[in-house]
Formats: sequence, structure tokens, C-alpha cells
Amino acid sequence: MPSYKLTYFDLRGRAELTRLVFALAGTEYEDCRINGEEWQKLKPSVATGALPTLEVDGVVLNQSMAIARYAAAQFKLGGSTNLEAAQCDGVIETFVECQNSISGPIFAEKDETKKAELKKSLFAEKAKPTSAILEKMLVTNGGVVFVGKTITVADLALYAFMDGMCGFLGEDVANFSDYPKLCALKEKVANDPKIAAWLAKRPVTTF
Repeated sequence: MPSYKLTYFDLRGRAELTRLVFALAGTEYEDCRINGEEWQKLKPSVATGALPTLEVDGVVLNQSMAIARYAAAQFKLGGSTNLEAAQCDGVIETFVECQNSISGPIFAEKDETKKAELKKSLFAEKAKPTSAILEKMLVTNGGVVFVGKTITVADLALYAFMDGMCGFLGEDVANFSDYPKLCALKEKVANDPKIAAWLAKRPVTTF
């Protein structure tokens, strides 16, 4: 059994999808959370200059989605065929594009009043149209899970996205009630016993 060390900040952020994969797989790993000072010391040794990283028996993987896909494939949560794996990738990339289009401008805005308004406008302009697209994708596969018949990394990505948006934008802004099937899938993921156990014990962070 390989040893796994996931390194990221003490946030859900870009590492949470991989943590959810490990949780659903029931696989032990080192969840290494570092602070800003520790990161400045570590950063020169990280190939991409960014976190998360996943160390697998001494081999360091970079880029959050590459790490999540590796873990999903390793634990057979990335689709049962190459076609299903590509479907999972399509769902995940849709989340990533939306997340980046929201987080970038908000992190760049320093005025807190403008930032609050920006959160509202970006959710309306970016997250809601993306959620409508994803709801249609979900319905196309029967309305229960995105790919196949059981929970895959694509469904975990939905949970990570919606959970992250609620933390990052605030639950008063990130209201997904217009997308009942997405909300139902988020609850399905949260109610899986292994995922529920992780959610109960994970550190409480803003996002």
C-alpha cells in the first residue's frame, strides 16, 4: 500500500476534492496543513510554486486537479471506463472554470465594500449559469449522479464546489435553491457514511 502525504494550507480550497476522494475510498493519508511562514520556507522546493502537492512514496505530484484525478483513478472513483473518466473530467473542468472566474476577481479586489458587491454579481453572472448547465448534465444521466450509477469524483467535485462557494461567498450569496437536483446530489454525497465521517471530523475553516 503506497503512503500518501497531501500538503496544503489549513483551508478546504483546492485540496478538498482530493480529501473527499480519500475519505470515500477509506484510505489513510497524511493531511499536512501548513501556515504562511511554513509555506515561504517550502515554496522554493515546490516545482510549480503552488499548493497542493501529493507525495506518493516519495514522488511529488503537483496541480490540484491532476492530484484529484490520480487519487480517483487509484481508488476506482473516476469512472469505470475511459469514456466515463472523460465524462468525469468534463464535469470537473466545468467546476474549475467557474471557480476560477469567481475567485480571481474577488481575491484581487481589496475594497471590502466593492468585494461584497462583487461576490453577489459574480455568483449571479458565473455560478448560476454554470449551475444550470450542470443540472442539465445531471438530468441527462438520470438526475441522481453525474456519471454511471454510483458516486464518482465528479459528484465529489459538486460537493466541494457548492460547499466552497458557500464558505467563500457566504451562504446568503451562494444560494443554489434554484437547482434542486444539484442540491439533492450534494446531500447524497454528504450522507454517504464515509463522507459524513470526514465532514464531522475535518478542521473548521472559512472555505
